[in-house]
Amino acid sequence: MANELIPWDAEQPYVLHALIRKRAEIAGQIEYSRLEQQRLLAELDHVDAVIHIFNPSIEIARIRLGPVRAKGAARHPAHKGDVIQIAFDCLREATEPLSAPYIAKQLMQQRGLNLDDRNLSAIIVNRVCACLRAQRRRGLVRNAPHASGLLGWELVR
Repeated sequence: MANELIPWDAEQPYVLHALIRKRAEIAGQIEYSRLEQQRLLAELDHVDAVIHIFNPSIEIARIRLGPVRAKGAARHPAHKGDVIQIAFDCLREATEPLSAPYIAKQLMQQRGLNLDDRNLSAIIVNRVCACLRAQRRRGLVRNAPHASGLLGWELVR
């Protein structure tokens, strides 16, 4: 496809190939989004019809929008073992006990999450703490004093 569009004597043919591929990808995503929107609108019409079957007096337009989440995905997805793997990597490299917020920050950086999002940071700190507590029960990590006054964590050696 791309070879037909690019003249044989074109300057920077590799760049043109990459741009054509990228454009095709974006156009495909747009088309997929259109089809998904049509499917969702049909689904919404069906739900509205069922609501009216049960109570015809409900004003559908007054129903507020709900939260949006990717279908089948967690709020902040991680692969199984990601959190504890990154925590162990941090603890292995550390020369002193680390706090859970520090480990959470490293995790967020490695996963490309927004460090300025306080709600997300709190969620990640909670996940790190839960993982570390589980590993403490298994005897792999322990608590140690931390310079900040927070609870510190270190590997059991």
